[in-house]
Amino acid sequence: MIIFLIFLIIIFLFIFYYYLFFFICNFHNIIIYSFKDIFNFFKYKKYNNYTNYGRIILYSGSGSQVFGSGKTLSMIRDVINIYNTYNDKYVYDEDLKKFVLQKIHIISNVELYDVPYIKFEGVNQFIDIDKFGFGSMDICIYVLDESGAIFNSRQFRDNISTEFLTKLLQSRKNKSVMFMTSQRLQFTDKILREICSTVVACRKKWRVIFNYEYNPLDLEYALNPELVKPRVKHMWFATDKTFKSYNTYQLVEKLNKDYDPNQYLSTKEILDTYGSSDGSKDNSTRLKKRYRSL
Repeated sequence: MIIFLIFLIIIFLFIFYYYLFFFICNFHNIIIYSFKDIFNFFKYKKYNNYTNYGRIILYSGSGSQVFGSGKTLSMIRDVINIYNTYNDKYVYDEDLKKFVLQKIHIISNVELYDVPYIKFEGVNQFIDIDKFGFGSMDICIYVLDESGAIFNSRQFRDNISTEFLTKLLQSRKNKSVMFMTSQRLQFTDKILREICSTVVACRKKWRVIFNYEYNPLDLEYALNPELVKPRVKHMWFATDKTFKSYNTYQLVEKLNKDYDPNQYLSTKEILDTYGSSDGSKDNSTRLKKRYRSL
């Protein structure tokens, strides 16, 4: 026992002095660049820049609550907040060496009422983003509701080309971000799941929405997200204005109208596309404490 304690003390001192040594050696850089970065932050109005592009965020139901979980509501709320916060703000363009007006462009398959948007009609709008002629400092937000159903068709699966995947992986260069919803995480194509940056599990009680943010890799082998410890969790209240900011009935109607049994995957093909998952807790790295010993 004493040997073990001595060993722990040695490890602690090693880690402590390692960071202390690093801090001392770089103290002058820390001071200089702290003042420089703070000065530039205000001089170039960097607080106006939207910097969280280059991501794919997937909203899904939490646990047994799949329908009416508030996933679309949460997605639209986040998108509208981004638009209201960053649209029409002056930002500094390093290439032009001057301030330009930053625009937030939304391409959505959901009918939005409170913000302008371009109707999402196909993946070519993502591949050929340059054709829109957006400014160099503009941000493009893709909003795709019911991605689990849409990405399941044979036609879309054939369109997951190398070019499309390259555009997704290089979305940071295009200053674009994609927001998607799916009834469950496993309902979305495995390729898209693996390149997601964040999964937001949603639960709704009356008008109170609970959002739990996860690393997608932590959920890949967990059939129930509630077994895994989220990175971030928060709650918010849905007002009438939030509910009236979009219309999903048009999307559901379109999905029903376009449905053709011959264009969709069979049950076996769906399971193969999702990827096998045995739900083993051993594969998850962030299990909640009460499940780790089971």
